[in-house]
Amino acid sequence: MPDSKKEQQESKGLSLTDWLELAVWAVIAVAFAAWLVEKLGS
Repeated sequence: MPDSKKEQQESKGLSLTDWLELAVWAVIAVAFAAWLVEKLGS
């Protein structure tokens, strides 16, 4: 059961979980940026 082979194959293309993780980080980054702008703007 070589897990490394499976990981190498999946790393070539983004899986659904990778896209979900990217989406979560994007939302966090946007929310943080909006908070930062509001904080600096006031």
